[in-house]
Amino acid sequence: MVKLKNILQEKKDLDNKHIDKLEKLTDRNYHTEARKYLAKLIGHKKLVEMYEHIDKLHIYFRDINDLKSARERLDKELFDKANRMFGNFKDVYNRGF
Repeated sequence: MVKLKNILQEKKDLDNKHIDKLEKLTDRNYHTEARKYLAKLIGHKKLVEMYEHIDKLHIYFRDINDLKSARERLDKELFDKANRMFGNFKDVYNRGF
């Protein structure tokens, strides 16, 4: 008999094409764009919106250092949710961020 607990905790692996895209974005220094893409993949609309705001402020201020603490707080939530969703999160994190 299958337990509900096991069904709810089952993780999917993120496809390599998405990991490759994340890797390319960070190689080109589009770190916020990579985070926004990962937020889209996990389906978290609020995080996508927040990363768009961070990106706009980054362009306006021309300095990410002022926004670093805000992005770190968003990153904590993003990576926690991605870790719970994807079985290969370590690979996603190591290659894409």
